[in-house]
Amino acid sequence: MKTAKGICIVSILGLLAAFVGGSDAALLSPTSHPNQTVLPPAGSGADIGQEPQVKQTEPAFNQNEFLTRTYELKHISAEEFMKVAKIFVNDFTERGSTLVVWIRRSNIENFESLLKKLDVEKKTIQLNIYAVYAHRDLKLSTLDEKNPSPKKTTADSGSSPASTRALDKIKNIRVNRRYGTGPAQAILESLAELAGLNIVFEVDANFPVTSNFVEIPWTDAVETILKQRGLGYSIEGDELIIISLRKPTPELKKVLDELKALWNFTSYDMDGPSFITVRESAGSADFKLVMDHTLNLSVTNVKVKGEEIGKRTVSIERLKLAGSMNFVDSLYIDTPDVSVKEKGFLVAGVSGFGSAADALILVISAEIK
Repeated sequence: MKTAKGICIVSILGLLAAFVGGSDAALLSPTSHPNQTVLPPAGSGADIGQEPQVKQTEPAFNQNEFLTRTYELKHISAEEFMKVAKIFVNDFTERGSTLVVWIRRSNIENFESLLKKLDVEKKTIQLNIYAVYAHRDLKLSTLDEKNPSPKKTTADSGSSPASTRALDKIKNIRVNRRYGTGPAQAILESLAELAGLNIVFEVDANFPVTSNFVEIPWTDAVETILKQRGLGYSIEGDELIIISLRKPTPELKKVLDELKALWNFTSYDMDGPSFITVRESAGSADFKLVMDHTLNLSVTNVKVKGEEIGKRTVSIERLKLAGSMNFVDSLYIDTPDVSVKEKGFLVAGVSGFGSAADALILVISAEIK
């Protein structure tokens, strides 16, 4: 009996050992997938015949491995984008709008986030610029009293003998030319040449216009172009002079009157407007303003902020105004981080322009195309 009990005990222990050994064998089975974890069957009973439960896990990627990725760019060139994104890639090639990069897996998320931020449609911004010459002690008429330009505003106002002869000549000229769409300045130059006149621009006339003239009087052709921007002309001798007939809008006049009261000016004259067009985030751009004085404007990284039309803001990273007076070059304005609200005005100025009593003020509005 004692021997039998011993055998019985041994047999039970052997059965337990076999059961445990069977579980170990299942866990270490060579048929188990390396990405699978085998769990013991649920329950407290001896469910030895039940299939093991399998839980699928995600494979662990090597974040340091390099991959080749291809991207199609919509609004930004591959060359421009890679100037700021090259820190994320090991190598790249470009062809047109297609960009192929060899990139570490760990950098893909940051690279694509930057691409999403920069590959967006760029807006076109038109800046309308008025130059205001303000005086503290000169008894000049204000803009609401008379036209600020001392030039004649119609062709019929020419009174010199040379002007009279020119007027008599152009009255008989008829224009039969199809210019199509192009800059008004180029078309006006062509019309001046047709009349045998030299042309002088006192305002910016570099705006697009569509002109197709069929047997139309020369004066009608010129006026058709100029009236689109509130411009006029006079003829003095053998010169066709393009001038501004535009009076300030009520909004602009309000700004000018506020400036007059704030800076205690007795009067002011206004030049312009000059129209300049820039692309959003296009870096630095330089323009020559069409004014009585030689003025050069530089704007850097013009951007549009906001999405709601009418409430957007145009920001300018840096605004510079340089010019020449009495053969001396000067930097009049150098201002960083300025902005103008849509349908609003930006004002920047410098005192002592020409004399201690005078000032030059730029009044800028922005149109988002």
